[in-house]
Amino acid sequence: LSDEELAYNAVLDRVRYLGGTLAEELPKALPSYRYNSESDTIECAHTIDFDASKCSVTVDSTVYSESAQLWLPIGISTNLTITVNPAPGYEFLRWEGKVPDEDKSKNPLELRIDGSQHSLNIDFAKIKYVASDATGDNTGEDWANAYTNIQDAIDAVDGESVVKIKSGTYFLTNQLNIASG
Repeated sequence: LSDEELAYNAVLDRVRYLGGTLAEELPKALPSYRYNSESDTIECAHTIDFDASKCSVTVDSTVYSESAQLWLPIGISTNLTITVNPAPGYEFLRWEGKVPDEDKSKNPLELRIDGSQHSLNIDFAKIKYVASDATGDNTGEDWANAYTNIQDAIDAVDGESVVKIKSGTYFLTNQLNIASG
């Protein structure tokens, strides 16, 4: 038996022999589980962690503007559609957590949760924009204020970034230097 199953059995024994209710005792032993008396099921917490300044997340039809905690019954498979809605200036990169490798870059994500605990994280890239005809403040933060020089955008990236280049004519005076990492 897993540690969770052993703890659950211990909770059942405690309720049977010492009194109390499953609703009271279960969260004490297993904080990520709860008893739902309406459906007479044990539910497990599933979390989706994300930076609220970079996105919101929609699970089926519910929108979350901060990290989401979903309570789903254990022992029952549930299909969820999870969509990342990036904030301006950000782009979805991939899912981290219990997601099949072939689905890590899908948005929306169709995920079957089998009742065991899941935790998902979302990775993003900061977008830098380049447009040869931009007339804004040359920050690369959006199309209106895009860099006019490709190398300036490359030099400005930090961490995981995406450089989007608007079609146009760009004159290169030097070789482009792209550092890895």
